[in-house]
Amino acid sequence: MKTLSISRNDEGIVVERKNEFGAKFKSVYATENGLKECLDVYKTTDTIADYQLHVSEDLLALVINHINS
Repeated sequence: MKTLSISRNDEGIVVERKNEFGAKFKSVYATENGLKECLDVYKTTDTIADYQLHVSEDLLALVINHINS
């Protein structure tokens, strides 16, 4: 199962993507705008629906609103 995990820690906003083979890829964004740009890639390529999303509670509204905009 492909997953996209989004959370915030001391580094910033962390996006960890796991593909269908189990390989993980991690990106860290300093701002919410960086996260939005990351999400835009998934939206414009119509691949966001391919992922099961795991989003921390503090970012949930931001992610949902941006994906649905």
